[in-house]
Amino acid sequence: MRTLILNGEKFEVSERVYDILHDRASCLMTRYIWIDSICINQGDEEEKSSQVQLMRKIYSSSYHTIIWLGYAPDANDAIGLLAHLHRRMNFDDPVERASRPLTELNIEHPNWPALFRLIKHDYWFRCWVIQEIAVSKNVIISYGGELITWDYFSSFVQLLFNTDPNTVWHISKIYRRNFGPAPVDAGRQIVSLGLIRESLKGKKSISLFQLLIDSINSTATDPRDNIYAVQGISTAADSGDIMPDYSSTIERPFLETTRYLLKQDHPSRILHLAGIGFYRSSKIRSSWVPDWTTKRLAGIYWRDPSHSPYRASGTVNQEPGMALGPENLTLVVNGIMVDYIKELGPQFFSASENGVPKTTLTLAGYDEHTNSRNMVINGKLSEPYVTGISLTEALWRTLLGDRTPAGARPADPVFSQYYQALVRYIELLPELLGPDMQPRELNVSAEEEARLRNSITRYSTDLGRFANVSGPHLRERMVAVTERSYIGVVPPYSKVGDAVFIIPGAQVPFLIRRQSDMGDVNVSGSRRWQLVGESYFHGMMDGEMMAEGRMEQTIELC
Repeated sequence: MRTLILNGEKFEVSERVYDILHDRASCLMTRYIWIDSICINQGDEEEKSSQVQLMRKIYSSSYHTIIWLGYAPDANDAIGLLAHLHRRMNFDDPVERASRPLTELNIEHPNWPALFRLIKHDYWFRCWVIQEIAVSKNVIISYGGELITWDYFSSFVQLLFNTDPNTVWHISKIYRRNFGPAPVDAGRQIVSLGLIRESLKGKKSISLFQLLIDSINSTATDPRDNIYAVQGISTAADSGDIMPDYSSTIERPFLETTRYLLKQDHPSRILHLAGIGFYRSSKIRSSWVPDWTTKRLAGIYWRDPSHSPYRASGTVNQEPGMALGPENLTLVVNGIMVDYIKELGPQFFSASENGVPKTTLTLAGYDEHTNSRNMVINGKLSEPYVTGISLTEALWRTLLGDRTPAGARPADPVFSQYYQALVRYIELLPELLGPDMQPRELNVSAEEEARLRNSITRYSTDLGRFANVSGPHLRERMVAVTERSYIGVVPPYSKVGDAVFIIPGAQVPFLIRRQSDMGDVNVSGSRRWQLVGESYFHGMMDGEMMAEGRMEQTIELC
């Protein structure tokens, strides 16, 4: 901690705040600076509750907002490469830039690590920066003594991480070849910040649901800030339905937010973000309440009904019948039980137990594909699949969610070729690389070594096309087989015995688990369950189960 003199009194601040003030101080003029850790009494919950409601007004009224990222020895390298890439990609000539996609540029450069350290800076993941960037008139980034505008920086990041998936694959290959995994998640976080800023231009507010989705990987010291940080620029602030209250329990704002979202358009979408099948805070006890405090690397399967690829209940034109239970602490829903989980494969692209992503690539990282394939192809399932196709086709379609790169269904048959390339790549890889992904010494002729390496290169192109579609669908999830021999993709903390439940009007099946610490039924006769999460099962996504005529039942989600 460092000490300042404020109004004649000693005041302790963090090293970072001290550096900011030292950097922005002027000997020639009075400069007014607003820093929340100084201007809001962090120990007064009532003051915090009232002051955070003024954050939007404060930032939108500022002459400019400084994003102060501190000092870095390679800041000049990062900004220099950024300027170089701006020139290479002709940012000033949109027509020429569009005619030269990134995949055609050889942009290998020794300063990529410096630039990616800027992109990976933990500042971009702090929840309160969303308002800072979204509503400020002029945003300037200060990094190691270098100054650049937000628009200059974010336009480049958006080009890298929010365009054709092949571009992201291309950049990742260039970077991984020299330095390791590219910071795709960090890049997309910056893209989300930019999209929120663009959305608010010309608008007073945007929906709370959209803001919560866009900020789902943001972090906060106080879990309630994951909601309060975006509530102030949402329609919920305009209506007064959700107001900051730091005297409340941790869980209360999450319950209030979920109840609010249940009254908005498409209330069933909250179920796609909830469930004990994904890592969540123990402080959020209700399984049907989304936890906005933990990183959610997996995307959601819900789409606007006008272009949803899935119709597991046969229709998406009606909203599922859902109602709050006693004391508004449970959610009562109707649906049909269609199957149960029998086997589970490994988790894809797994996250550690605290929700922080693992980024180290090892040879064992391909085991999830091999083990999932063995469970399906070499396990207890028999040919043909329940829908009449081969098990191999059912598997690769399941891994893709049976979608094209544009999201439409069904997936093009050419993806069968791409999947076979993935299988062959995994089979060849141990011959060329050790467990740490470093090249092996090969005791073969030069011609044979060249043949092997050419095969790897050829297969890697096709498997990249497969991974561009399967990656978002599989991330953090597992392949599962049901008692009725269906193949699916389920949340990472699913268990054998979880039930497959289809809610009329819902887009996808959900997994539910019987509540273990309470009686089977409540006083109204409905059964108590916990929501595990959304799922995909090949052969269940177009209303097939609804046509079986099963009895609908009422359950209570706790």
